[in-house]
Amino acid sequence: MDIYELANGVDSKEKLVEFLFYLQKDFKENKDEWENITLESLEAWLNDCDGAFQNKGEEMPKNIS
Repeated sequence: MDIYELANGVDSKEKLVEFLFYLQKDFKENKDEWENITLESLEAWLNDCDGAFQNKGEEMPKNIS
């Protein structure tokens, strides 16, 4: 799977989580070429950010830019 094609197709939270999954996989396979070591944490937070908003009594924004 091409990371750049995935990045260009991100238009929702779900696609962003999928992109980060593959980005993390690429990181594991090509560690020496990466500087960011927190991709797993970012994927996990985005996957559960609805709950973070609910816990605060807030609604998840519809269009995050």
